[in-house]
Amino acid sequence: TLTDADRNFEKLCKVAGLDAQKLQELLGAKEQETRNQLANRASAVVTSEIRRLWKDRQLKIRFNLDAEHTDTF
Repeated sequence: TLTDADRNFEKLCKVAGLDAQKLQELLGAKEQETRNQLANRASAVVTSEIRRLWKDRQLKIRFNLDAEHTDTF
């Protein structure tokens, strides 16, 4: 059963164009560079969308991949 946090993360990944399954496959294939490129692109996409919606302050979103964990700042 997914938690609210899980569902929210899925929505964020959808906006970012980030596929968690693909990231997991790349981890298994030891394709760290490709994983980082995808995470950086997703960070830029979400940052752009947030800035479009909220103009009161400049926010920057960053996806940080650490093995099987994904942190979002």
